[in-house]
Amino acid sequence: MSYLCWKKRRRRRKRKRRRRRRGKGRRGTRLQ
Repeated sequence: MSYLCWKKRRRRRKRKRRRRRRGKGRRGTRLQ
């Protein structure tokens, strides 16, 4: 549930950041 919360917050805020891995969400970012 907590990860869903920040996911909704990310959609609301418009940040200019490009993510290389898309699909696994923060799981891939934490690994890299």
